[in-house]
Amino acid sequence: MTSPSGRGPRRHRGVVVGGGIVFVIGLAALVLGGWFDAVTADGGGGANIGAGVLVLFGGIVAATGAVMLLVVTAGTVAARTRR
Repeated sequence: MTSPSGRGPRRHRGVVVGGGIVFVIGLAALVLGGWFDAVTADGGGGANIGAGVLVLFGGIVAATGAVMLLVVTAGTVAARTRR
């Protein structure tokens, strides 16, 4: 099924939107974790463990979203070049 504009299939739109949302949430967690780390800097004590976990979580989530977007992009390019 084509999009209302007639420019191609819309089957991957949900994955693209989902991947974008996951990527943005991951980036936000990375930024927030970095900010927490900077604000609570105490010379390497245990207070930054929460910020480190948040940065780790943000990195994993952002990487997952980026992989989702790359897979959909690669599939779209492969489908267009196959025709």
